[in-house]
Amino acid sequence: MILRRTFLKHDIVKKLYPTSRSARSAMNMLRKEINSSHEIRKRISNAGPTKKHYYNKNQLKIILEHLNVSIDEFEEL
Repeated sequence: MILRRTFLKHDIVKKLYPTSRSARSAMNMLRKEINSSHEIRKRISNAGPTKKHYYNKNQLKIILEHLNVSIDEFEEL
């Protein structure tokens, strides 16, 4: 499967947390998940520069791996 180069964080959280009341609360849930592990934060920062509103495809793969979601499952959400 071919992935885009960047992914809007807002779109990612809408797919990963569909039951969330708002995008803001979904972003907070994702931040909490990422901040809970020093290793994940380090891997994300090593995967490339962190932009304010975007993740690159390597960072997305790390997040999905941490959440036990495959790329195919993510695309189907």
